[in-house]
Amino acid sequence: MMDNHTTATTVDATAVELYHWTSLEDALKIMKERVFRPKDRYERGGDSGINCFSTDREYYEGQVFAAETAKVWFSWTGPTDSRSWKDNPPFPKNQLIFQERWRAIVPFNTDNFLYMTRIEASEAEWHKVFRSDHKRAFWQTFRKAIEYRDSINAMLHVGLKIGVETLPRDI
Repeated sequence: MMDNHTTATTVDATAVELYHWTSLEDALKIMKERVFRPKDRYERGGDSGINCFSTDREYYEGQVFAAETAKVWFSWTGPTDSRSWKDNPPFPKNQLIFQERWRAIVPFNTDNFLYMTRIEASEAEWHKVFRSDHKRAFWQTFRKAIEYRDSINAMLHVGLKIGVETLPRDI
């Protein structure tokens, strides 16, 4: 759960809506820490940012993700750029990069314009995560897990500012 010091900002209605596939555990970690930690730990890595998809574009299907139990939704309120899918990082921070039909990417070091707006996962996934934290019987925790999900998404609805981890420069 979020602490009482959580700040949220109302997201612009003209923002670009994005989603990212991950595990529910990782989605909750992003929310709690307010930072996304890319898989690649160096700036020229192909996954050195948030690989995501925009709802207003078509993408190639059949991509494989490390985890697909949760869909994290974001709003992007800043500048965008279009690049070839062949272009490789590093990309400029604080800019959403569209790589044709392959992906959109929010580069590492981004510290502005990105807001988490909701987390989608099955009721079973929410229950599994909630139950692992609360060690009670199934019937005792199922309703609480759904209430937990609903309270998180109600809080995220206005937008929680998220950064993308700052990584050291390549040598």
